[in-house]
Amino acid sequence: MDALPSAGRGDQPIDAEDIDDMMPSRIPREQIPWYPTIDLTKCTGDQACVAFCKHEVFTWDPATERPVVAEPYNCVVGCSNCTSICAPGAISFPTLEWLGEFLEKLREGACGCS
Repeated sequence: MDALPSAGRGDQPIDAEDIDDMMPSRIPREQIPWYPTIDLTKCTGDQACVAFCKHEVFTWDPATERPVVAEPYNCVVGCSNCTSICAPGAISFPTLEWLGEFLEKLREGACGCS
């Protein structure tokens, strides 16, 4: 699979209707690599992401005093709202453009991920 280009902060939010339009039907969530990445060199350990995400994507690691992306496939495809609450900008996602292209490949069966 190609490397995921990072959108980071500043992407325009998309709504549920946009996501529904992009999502191929009956594709297992685990085949869609949409989830956050944490740059631990930027993370201040304020736990804002852990408190914010209602889908429990993040957990807190007391040993490192940093969040961990423990449940990546709990992340809603197309959602990157946690980037807006991360003051140091430590959270990033693939770009929405990349997501759209990837989902199109899934629809065409050309991604090699089945």
